[in-house]
Amino acid sequence: MAQRRGDLAKQYVSDTIIQAFSGNYLATQDKKIYLNVPDGPGGEIVQIALSMTMPKVQIEAPAAGAPTSASTHAPAKTPVTLSDDDKAAVAQLMKNLGIEG
Repeated sequence: MAQRRGDLAKQYVSDTIIQAFSGNYLATQDKKIYLNVPDGPGGEIVQIALSMTMPKVQIEAPAAGAPTSASTHAPAKTPVTLSDDDKAAVAQLMKNLGIEG
């Protein structure tokens, strides 16, 4: 079978992950790396499955010193406030459905 673009990179990353988690490495199956990892202070063992793909569109690297967590790139959540008309519509819907509010 012909070598596809990214195959060597994926193998390198897989080998690095397996080596880094050698004591916790469980198996590689269906193109996923399975690890048994302790969770929290109680130490309960949870299973993590890692799947590697090559994105069609590459993301830009964060600027030096910028946070790298994906969650930090999420837009800030703003609380939703309903207008009086929306509140009345919800109240009517609950009444029609027989839901006590």
